[in-house]
Amino acid sequence: MRIPPVLQLVPAALCAIAAGQIYRQSLGSAAGSGWRRYAAASIPATYTLLLLLGWVLPIQLFLFSTLDTHAWLPVLVLTAFSVMLAALLPNGYFRLRRTEADGRVYAALGVRQFRSLVTYGEPMLRLMRRINPKSRARLNSSTLAERERSTRRTEKIHWALLLGSVPAAVWAILVRESWFAVYLLVANVPMNVYPILLQRYTRARLARIRERARGTVNEEAT
Repeated sequence: MRIPPVLQLVPAALCAIAAGQIYRQSLGSAAGSGWRRYAAASIPATYTLLLLLGWVLPIQLFLFSTLDTHAWLPVLVLTAFSVMLAALLPNGYFRLRRTEADGRVYAALGVRQFRSLVTYGEPMLRLMRRINPKSRARLNSSTLAERERSTRRTEKIHWALLLGSVPAAVWAILVRESWFAVYLLVANVPMNVYPILLQRYTRARLARIRERARGTVNEEAT
């Protein structure tokens, strides 16, 4: 399939835009000035860019090398539809179930250990603070609501990446390139499934922090 060079750059450009958002977010949460502030903010942005490119580019290369002129439009439409489904997830989906509230299910699945591998994981935060001690403020009660909203946005993004890969996996099976479908199945676990679980685990943790804060306020009031 012959794809115009400009169109081939679109996936990489979207990855760069997402990394740019992370960079601006990191700068916005940092105090101080000078090169240390910018160097610390570039760490999560670079890490995010590499992760996204590592996910997007193999799918792009596979589709561009296998799609014919009759198949590219259905695959593109189905991919866009899958991403849209993730964007339209109802609020009820994000509410935690009773079994999720204490976080034990996610802890048993190793989500806490996985947390160290993601953007803004503890190892990355330590590195950022080593470069710029004022790079990110620690979690406090005034940021709980924004942190919870952030988990919902991130969860939607990973659902979009997961569902958006389904048409490519189906196409791989149709053209008897099942190895690529298996690759997507395996790669989705660390790239999207565990990040989704991590966002739900984090919301459960934030809810417990909020409950403890309310309990402290009630004790002081009495």
